Amino acid sequence: MRFKVLSLLLSTGVVLAACGHDDQDDHDDHQEHAQKTEQKSDNQSNASSQNMTTQNVNKVKTQPEDAIKTAQKSFDGDVKKIEYKNDHGEWVYEIGLFKGNKEAEIKVSDKDNKVIHKEQETEHEMDNEKAIQYQDAISFKEAVKKAQKKYDGDLKQWQLSQDDGQFVYEIELSSKQGEQEITLDAKSGDVLKQDHDN
Repeated sequence: MRFKVLSLLLSTGVVLAACGHDDQDDHDDHQEHAQKTEQKSDNQSNASSQNMTTQNVNKVKTQPEDAIKTAQKSFDGDVKKIEYKNDHGEWVYEIGLFKGNKEAEIKVSDKDNKVIHKEQETEHEMDNEKAIQYQDAISFKEAVKKAQKKYDGDLKQWQLSQDDGQFVYEIELSSKQGEQEITLDAKSGDVLKQDHDN
């Protein structure tokens, strides 16, 4: 009888030990899976943060002309600068306007063509501001394509303004090799300057 009880206890111990070992394997598998998932998430977030800082011109939702009209409803003035960029994770137009000695900077969301920020000030000494007309320039898409022929990168931002009396596009492109700022004549599209940033 003692032999049967002892055999029963031993076999129960072996079964429990096997279960405990199997449970440890499950725990190890779970930890390994969690580490792989975490690593995959980190890789995805790095890729998505890179995607958030550059934009494909075909994904621009609001055309510059429409953003200008929206900005001018908020402040009735002449355009001195149009800039398209990523501002805290949102693609926006930043439009500089002036009228007399008043200036305004209006941010218009690319997503829905709505004003999201407005700053206005009065200048006591006016610079000799010159108004620009977007329709006098080549389109931003054409300007970006011309810049990308010079440097194979993704669009980070573009700006249209008067720079030292010249009507220009400044296009910033980004790639794994670094960044380039390419300045184009806004009317002809000719490349005027190319600056490399590592």
